Amino acid sequence: MVRNKAPESPPVKQNLTAFRQTVARGLPLVAVGSVFLVAAYLRLWGLEYSPTGGDQAVQLNIALRWVTQGKLPLAGHKYSVGLMSPPLTQYLLAVPLFIRRDMLWVTQFVALLNVASVVITYFVVRNSFGQRTALLATLLYAVNPWAVYYSRLTLNLSMIPLFSTLLFGSLLFAFNGRRRALHLALVFLWAAAVIQLYMPSVALLPAVGLVFWILRKRLTFRPLLIGVLLFLLSFAPFLIYEIQTGFMDLTDFRQATSSTIQTNLASVAIALALSGGEGIGRTMGKAWFQWRAAFGWGQGLGELAPWLLLAGLVVIGWRLLRRRKEFRTRQFAPETVGLIVVVVLLAVPLLFYVRHSTYLQNYYFVYFYPLLFVIMALPAGAALARVGTLPPARRRVPSVLAWLPVTLVVALAGWQLYLNHAGLRLIAQHARGEQQVTGSVAPRRKAGFSSDNQQIRHVQQAIDTFADWSQRYPDCDLFIASNGYQPEDSVLGQVGEFLAPHPVRYVRLWDGTIVPRTCALYLVAADDAGVRVWYEAHATSLPDLTIRLPHDVWHFYEVTPRDRDVLVKTLTASSVLGQWDNGVQLRHYTVGGDERPGTTLGLALVWEVYDTPPKQRYHFFHHLLDENGALVAQADGPGVFSRYWQPGEFFETWFDIAVPADIVPGRYQLVVGLYDWPSLERSHLTDGQDSLPLASIDMSMSE
Repeated sequence: MVRNKAPESPPVKQNLTAFRQTVARGLPLVAVGSVFLVAAYLRLWGLEYSPTGGDQAVQLNIALRWVTQGKLPLAGHKYSVGLMSPPLTQYLLAVPLFIRRDMLWVTQFVALLNVASVVITYFVVRNSFGQRTALLATLLYAVNPWAVYYSRLTLNLSMIPLFSTLLFGSLLFAFNGRRRALHLALVFLWAAAVIQLYMPSVALLPAVGLVFWILRKRLTFRPLLIGVLLFLLSFAPFLIYEIQTGFMDLTDFRQATSSTIQTNLASVAIALALSGGEGIGRTMGKAWFQWRAAFGWGQGLGELAPWLLLAGLVVIGWRLLRRRKEFRTRQFAPETVGLIVVVVLLAVPLLFYVRHSTYLQNYYFVYFYPLLFVIMALPAGAALARVGTLPPARRRVPSVLAWLPVTLVVALAGWQLYLNHAGLRLIAQHARGEQQVTGSVAPRRKAGFSSDNQQIRHVQQAIDTFADWSQRYPDCDLFIASNGYQPEDSVLGQVGEFLAPHPVRYVRLWDGTIVPRTCALYLVAADDAGVRVWYEAHATSLPDLTIRLPHDVWHFYEVTPRDRDVLVKTLTASSVLGQWDNGVQLRHYTVGGDERPGTTLGLALVWEVYDTPPKQRYHFFHHLLDENGALVAQADGPGVFSRYWQPGEFFETWFDIAVPADIVPGRYQLVVGLYDWPSLERSHLTDGQDSLPLASIDMSMSE
């Protein structure tokens, strides 16, 4: 006998219905929370392995000087085109530094700003384009390789996405939100922040102006006035700097941008590349070979990004075309306002840079985040929304088609998540020595130095080592031999500011070094034996303090008071060869190399600072003159940065003179001297001459 299943009681049905509703409400929250966690993981995990140096050191140093010396900076760093930047970058970097002077903490602070940008994106987009589009756009933003890369640096560029997100949100809320007046004023403040962080972002101003003109019926005068005042007030420190300096950097800027103007679509190509991960491999250094092997299977998925972006633009164009009546009546629906803001913020900067005199890089358009991801998510969001308007009986086939763009977005995001995850893990493995680098390696720019894959943890280890040493030996000098004469030139430039007020002096690896007053600790940032000859000869290696990079080794050396006395005794054994009126005198020199055409003469000179030198920048010149006094070869440069010269100290300079291959064999005169930089005015010896003859060089025929 077969019994029929008893029908469910009404309470059971109600409970099941309530459960399904709870799940339906909870799934979006779980999805959004998962996206936020992914964004946080990619931006915060393993930050100690993030690259640092160069521009990051310069920008961080200015903020550190404010923290340690208390002087508010009126300007920031200098752009490659000669223009000074406003100091907003330094103000933001100083926030974590006032709390704790630690490099990793500063990097975490910047990364958290980028996580906040991802979170804000979801709520901004949801208000104008719906929950589905917001979730997909936020997902694409969370895993985008270039967005992740910039978020893990301490650059001005790294903080742009937060303010470009706020700008995008305020533009939407200024015409659709409840607090329109507030957001209308904030538009100017966020735009000012983006421009101050990177001046080429000024292309956003005509975009914002065009949005205002299109939606002008919704504008009110008072918030506009307040916004303009906020904009100008935010530039006040920088304007004070420019007035004090007579706008001198504008001359350099005009000269740098006076080259031939190019007309092309490079800006469009860069925008397409930023939407995905094109070119991200070059940020990996020598780990690129393993990384490429790890994600080579997904190259096809990576090509989806520009196509999704183009599809989004088609959807925007179609929707605006269907709503063209709104442009005639100036009565815009909320979604139309959002579409106008999106397309104008993208199109105007792209057109702005169709004509340009400088080579465009992708960081010129970092302010396109999160705009690009909103556009990429629109086709999927629009398809799902369209299906939701159909009667249930007609949804089956359209639902399948609607989920196709969603699948493409999720597939791209999944591949990019794997791409980032594999890259971060490979960097960590290389740092721990678990992976061996394969493939060809590019030669170093100059023998003796390589900063490839220099990471935050390496610089922090150097800072900690110097700090511990200065506590134990407070009277000892601290020196860094790297790629720069001073902090602004060195990839380790931030080390000195982190150790303030204890001074740290810099020397360029292959150009010279300084003999300490009593004792010293030297960091030689290279494993090349050729640049460590002097330190191996006159100092004691400290292998326990060695810092190991993935592809280089940094060595520490100690010069004890006894080592210093022995060295100085050797240096002062000979009489003074020449004395200059700027406080230095030449004690000794050697000339090495073959005295033949087409070879290189190596010069090593020992100098003593006998008096306090003027506060000027000096360069050394070494000239090879023929019998008629005509210049045939030379080597110039700072040698050792003149502002580091201290009375009673000695320093050495090393220069190479490349002898022309077509030089006529015969007798040549080698002379040395100094001149002021950048005026090129020569310094005089105490006997009135402006150069000192060193040696007679007999150039023989080449073998």
